[in-house]
Amino acid sequence: MKFKLPIDQRAWPGSAILLALSFLLYFICHLPGWALVVFILWMGHLVFFRDLPCRPQETNVIYSPACGTVVDIETVAEDQFLKTACIKIGIFLSIFDGHVTLAPLTGEIDHIQYVPGKFLNALKQDSALKNEANWIVLKKEGKKVVVKQITGAIARRIYCDVKVGEKVAVGRKMGIICYGSRVEVYIPEGMSRLQVRKGDYVRAGQSILGAWINE
Repeated sequence: MKFKLPIDQRAWPGSAILLALSFLLYFICHLPGWALVVFILWMGHLVFFRDLPCRPQETNVIYSPACGTVVDIETVAEDQFLKTACIKIGIFLSIFDGHVTLAPLTGEIDHIQYVPGKFLNALKQDSALKNEANWIVLKKEGKKVVVKQITGAIARRIYCDVKVGEKVAVGRKMGIICYGSRVEVYIPEGMSRLQVRKGDYVRAGQSILGAWINE
């Protein structure tokens, strides 16, 4: 049986640099205090890039694609992809949360669009409009849901690991956002019963955002 560390592969270059620097400061420069600081940063780096456990058990629901705090829930007009009124759920990811983005349902990747932008604090609501972002549209039996990956003041890069036409299972890793950031989910209004409230902490692939109506 092949063992796989639960760490995203993009963690290793930065991890190697931090670990080497920590050893250099301790053994060569004889600066144990600074070596400890860098070692703590190394551990935090690995925690940030950790793969998240995913145990979805229901098929008629929409799971959270990210770990973080629900900072806003509102009805908006999503005119770009879904072209209808939607419930938008905004999730803020702190630097202590795992930053992988998981598929919230089983379906097919219908569309992906990267949008360049700024790097405002992800806690600010206008960051969703102005920051660099990546839109992922998933479809399942005629229903569509949008997951939007958004950078923050610290986050400066979005990785997308899926492609248009690809079939994904719920909980499949769709990508990662490097450091503090935001993820938004757009669900067509009237198609699901929400099961989260503003202020809730949600876990990727475990917390249910909503249940499909009439399923």
